[in-house]
Amino acid sequence: MLKSEKNSLESLRHESKRLMGETEEVIPEKIKQLKKILQKDKELVPHPSTFDEFYLRCIRAKKYDVDRAANLYRKFCRLRTGGGGDFLGKLKPSNYRDILTKNFCSTLKTRDDLGRQVIIVRVEKWVPSEIHFDVTILCMFLLLDEISSVEDTQLFGAILIADLSTLGVEHAKQISPWRIHTMVKVIQDSYPLRIKEFHVVRNPKIFGTLYALAKPFLKEKMKKRINFHGDDINTFLSSVRIDSTKLPEFLGGSLSEEEYSDKSVPKRILKKDAYYDDLLKYGYVPKPS
Repeated sequence: MLKSEKNSLESLRHESKRLMGETEEVIPEKIKQLKKILQKDKELVPHPSTFDEFYLRCIRAKKYDVDRAANLYRKFCRLRTGGGGDFLGKLKPSNYRDILTKNFCSTLKTRDDLGRQVIIVRVEKWVPSEIHFDVTILCMFLLLDEISSVEDTQLFGAILIADLSTLGVEHAKQISPWRIHTMVKVIQDSYPLRIKEFHVVRNPKIFGTLYALAKPFLKEKMKKRINFHGDDINTFLSSVRIDSTKLPEFLGGSLSEEEYSDKSVPKRILKKDAYYDDLLKYGYVPKPS
């Protein structure tokens, strides 16, 4: 990273924390307040102090409003064991090594000009005869979880770019309204990560049908963040705050297939089987029947 880029990021960090009202003294106090609210929920098995970093994610995602942070935390816990939890409880990264390392869902090595993490989803890396749609959601969940553990991503959020060039009937057959609803919950309001923009490129006609299924679940605020570019890569390039030299060739940039993604992210995810096993001990833990 260039010195000017480091200085720019430092300036963005300072401003983001100032707007949130974050100081080193405030953080432990807000975590304490959040835990106190959650203790009132008798169904909930709160995460221990070793998970304070996750509590802070929720607090930052809701800009230090602890009541809203508590609500987000509850939604996250219910997502694992309630709506969608029939398969979101199966989070064992080593089971998904193949798709995690094939750039279906990845991040750029660099951030955009506003410090935001850049997520790229490529449908061409999803072969429906080999990988079910459920697995693609799990892959996205794992990636979001990993990048949201980074302070800069908590402060600045992320943008998501989806290249849908090969989306077809065989993909669509696996995408039920219920699973679309689960995916929307993961991205929209049950996860401590703010995705500020969505850019959809090379979206075929069949995507219109799938988007129509998702639309009733989307809040107006979220709908306004979605940008459809079709095959017009120039419009896409003018819409994002990223220099084209930092983008892959398939998005009109300069980087090759091997160069564009941050390979350290899936490597870190694949070391976390024990972490995800531990997570299941907390939240809304199903009672033995």
